[in-house]
Amino acid sequence: MNALQVMALISSALFAWSMGSHYTGSVAGTAYGAGVLSLRAALLITAAFTLVGSVAGSINVVDTYTKVVPQASTIDIVAAQLAAAVMTTASTHFKLPTSTIQLYAFSLLGSALVSGISINGAVFAFIIAGWIGGPLVSLVVGMALSRLGGSLAAKGERALRWFLIAVAIYSAFILGSNDVSNAATSLVTTG
Repeated sequence: MNALQVMALISSALFAWSMGSHYTGSVAGTAYGAGVLSLRAALLITAAFTLVGSVAGSINVVDTYTKVVPQASTIDIVAAQLAAAVMTTASTHFKLPTSTIQLYAFSLLGSALVSGISINGAVFAFIIAGWIGGPLVSLVVGMALSRLGGSLAAKGERALRWFLIAVAIYSAFILGSNDVSNAATSLVTTG
């Protein structure tokens, strides 16, 4: 293993860790806060299903971000991951809401600008469209799931309990498949 591969491994691990520490509360916080899961159970569910999601969904997400800056070197991607990891960690420390995907995308753009390499505008526009459309779709889905949660609560505490656990599991899976899998980008570029 050469020095570049070691750097890629370190930046990937730091970026994945920073995302995990940043999002764990949003993934299992509702189930924990409602007293449905203990802290230990919430953390174990989050860890397990984030790992499953990162393995299951990483191919498509990693492929998207390697296409944003197709000529990026491993150094460019390592720098972008380290920048995003530092910003995510700082945001977590200061309790600031942020999107790790947006931090990573703009860190990649920063690396590209410094290196003087081209950016795939069509892929970046697709990502930005997702940032705009995703919250709007989430608004509608959130309303529908709130109604479902309300009707489950009316049926009894047991139904609501399983609903909250299912949401935590699914949220952890999505965290892994969509966010944490970006941490593998530098590993893919080193071959």
